[in-house]
Amino acid sequence: MTVKDISTRARNGFLSFKGKYFSAEPYTENEDQSKRLIKCFVVFALVLGILIVLISPPFTMPDENAHYINICRIIDGDLFPKVQDNAVGSWITADQNGYLDAFYGKYDGVNGQKFNFWELYFQEYLKLEYDHSVFYATRLSTINPLAYIIPSIGGGLVQNVFGVSNPSTIVMGAKLASLAFYIVLIALALKITPVLKRTMLLVALMPMSIYQGASLSYDAILIPSAILLFALAMKLFFSPEDYVISIKDIVCVCVTCAFLFTTKIAYAPLIIFFLAISIKKFGGIKRFFICIGALAGVGIVFYLLPTIICSAISRGTVNTQFAVLDEQKEFFMSHLGIIFPVFKNTIKNSLGFWTTSFFGTLGNLDTSFPVIFLIIYYLVLYITALTELSTIKGFNWKARLLSIAGPIIFFVGTIVSMYLAWTPLVAEVGGDYSTGTQGRYFIPVVLFCMMLVANPLLRRFKHIDKVIAIETEVARMTCLIYTILTPLILILRYWV
Repeated sequence: MTVKDISTRARNGFLSFKGKYFSAEPYTENEDQSKRLIKCFVVFALVLGILIVLISPPFTMPDENAHYINICRIIDGDLFPKVQDNAVGSWITADQNGYLDAFYGKYDGVNGQKFNFWELYFQEYLKLEYDHSVFYATRLSTINPLAYIIPSIGGGLVQNVFGVSNPSTIVMGAKLASLAFYIVLIALALKITPVLKRTMLLVALMPMSIYQGASLSYDAILIPSAILLFALAMKLFFSPEDYVISIKDIVCVCVTCAFLFTTKIAYAPLIIFFLAISIKKFGGIKRFFICIGALAGVGIVFYLLPTIICSAISRGTVNTQFAVLDEQKEFFMSHLGIIFPVFKNTIKNSLGFWTTSFFGTLGNLDTSFPVIFLIIYYLVLYITALTELSTIKGFNWKARLLSIAGPIIFFVGTIVSMYLAWTPLVAEVGGDYSTGTQGRYFIPVVLFCMMLVANPLLRRFKHIDKVIAIETEVARMTCLIYTILTPLILILRYWV
């Protein structure tokens, strides 16, 4: 047998294999399945979010007392913090202070105090009688006040429109407003994104994601804004070559970035991915720079100006923690080489915690799921993401590098900032690790990271539509199971 015969037989064998398992038509998203995914998300997120709001006792999330105080201040008409006795904080009313004083710290730790439902929602808060306002200083008083606009609108409607002054009801109104915002933005992202719809559903309905979405934390604004930014970026990148980015597209990106910048500027590097979009789609280099200018303007208005104002307010105040923070910064600047062992040790020491708290370590980081449920969810998420990523064509190496560049910058910046601003408060100055970074911090960047391994391997696989259909049902069923399991875990933690 000649070399030519071997080559011909090999080619014919490959063509036969290709014809048997691969088709000429690539996989296209099923519109009916997409609509079902959106409906699934809205229903499950609404049910689970409301249950979380009802079941979770007050002040059982990290820094919830500070978020509560900042929101109360804004509802009462003070956008920025005040200074009293050389400390930065907020004035809160007698009722607000009474609510905080009655419930803050009561559920700390596994052996914390437990109320029954009647005591919490129908008796205790009615007995709170304080006759004067209180100045409450926290280290988080200078957070960008715009990060709390959505929950403040919800709480403000309850207080000023419906005339309900009870703090418990106002807090519920604030949480429900955050939940509504979370649901609307994620539903919009699911509709817009041309890729990773099922993966996005699983990420958005993870216990930790929805737990944050139904809270007073600015993560309720941050997570859906980052996911919507991903959807907008993918929509523009995968649009036809003759597509011209419209004013509507630019406005949508700017509004999304406005919410992103007001919450945590550390996620701003995610917009680097937009450099992967062809300049032709912007309608020319001039329009491209106009878009960059618009984003810069958003950053100035929604991040820089509030930050400058808060810094000016706090300038000259006394903080006993500043001394140790200055020592840490001085040590770091004189030992820059320590950054490498810091990253190594941080990843080594925190990887397990990041894995669990990304999925769902609820409460004040003290309520975890049984490991088997974590494994099952990660397995479904991994298989779903791997399959969807294998149906993507045209994601070039420039796009891959830019999709991971933003998360890398975020990760480096977060570890360093936590090393400088938090680690010396809980550990010795000059340590070789960083602490304070939580797994939930990675939720806004995970979809961008996944795009690094996008490929068209299964795009023309004859049965890929059946595989995707099965995964759609598996994703929906998984979300249903965890919609039931999550409130059950919270009930067992706080009420039994």
